[in-house]
Amino acid sequence: MFFWPVFLFWGFLLLFFRMKNTNKNEMVKKRTFIIIMLNKATMPVLAALMGIFMNVFEFEIPNLLWGFISDFAALTIPMILFTIGLNFKIKMKISALKIAMITSFSRLILGFALGLMTVFFADLLFSMDKLTIKVILLESIMPTAAMSVFFVDFIDIDRDLMSGIITITTLLSFFTIPLWYMLIEVIIK
Repeated sequence: MFFWPVFLFWGFLLLFFRMKNTNKNEMVKKRTFIIIMLNKATMPVLAALMGIFMNVFEFEIPNLLWGFISDFAALTIPMILFTIGLNFKIKMKISALKIAMITSFSRLILGFALGLMTVFFADLLFSMDKLTIKVILLESIMPTAAMSVFFVDFIDIDRDLMSGIITITTLLSFFTIPLWYMLIEVIIK
């Protein structure tokens, strides 16, 4: 829950800086960034803020609504996985394979450093139990997935390369996730 709004914000911020360097008209730059944020990021950001607000103030959700939310969540996770599966690309050029491998290793290994930083800063703001810390650290080493596909729609990047990165990180994560899990269990007691 904590990671995707952060990545969404940083992704749009990086997108803004990329547009800022390519577009000379200042008003168009600002307007384009605001339009993209309003069109694509408003609902996810508001939902995340509302969830955090409800969690902090211990808001009680009625059982009927909670049942609907649970059923909807049970449906969306397989759909996300299906969408990610559609983006798998096994065959790619050697030059793209090198880039995909470097990116995949950095995501699966350096992501842990990002997770540690997130735990450190989140612990300054919130009281976190050991389970929450473990979840954040495990989430930080998950394969590249839904957020990257989301940003491909906004910036001109090589879709085949992105599909290769998604495929490689997913395949490597079959090995790295159990290893990271064991390490996290040893570190966080």
